[in-house]
Amino acid sequence: ITDFYQNEGFFEGRVQDADVRYNADRTEQTLWIKVHEGERYRWGKVRIEGDTREVPKEELYKMLTMKEGKWYERQKMVKSLEAMQNRMGSAGYAFSEINVQPVPNPQTKTVDFVLHVEPGRKVYVNQINITGNNKTRDEVVRRELRQMEAAPYDTSKLQRSKERVELLGYFDNVQF
Repeated sequence: ITDFYQNEGFFEGRVQDADVRYNADRTEQTLWIKVHEGERYRWGKVRIEGDTREVPKEELYKMLTMKEGKWYERQKMVKSLEAMQNRMGSAGYAFSEINVQPVPNPQTKTVDFVLHVEPGRKVYVNQINITGNNKTRDEVVRRELRQMEAAPYDTSKLQRSKERVELLGYFDNVQF
């Protein structure tokens, strides 16, 4: 319910209380949900701050799907953050964080956002262990891997490696 309201422009939308009530012979239930929807908000300005020397801010700004003046949709922010974190992961920052600071303006009914990027330390892959494989030779799996040992961590290479191992058709379940 909260997601529904926040994807329809209600920035302050949330469930305040929920209660289940039974009828006298306990054959039916009634669910009472108290919702605070608040005012409907539009997107304001989105600003990116923090350490972005490996990934230029211009590139991160291109990943933002929200448009200033359109109705606020929380899902657009979530998808934009996922894309930004994947890009940071492709630059070797496996544990990057993007802290979101909303700045609602009740007078103009807009919400500005400050996205503070903290890349953390650059990560390198030390060793790749393959387990649960009893029949196929290890080198058959390793030749499909795009992420290499001693190389910087790269989320796009990990995803591609997983796809390639799945395409072999030898395994029921591939987990990275």
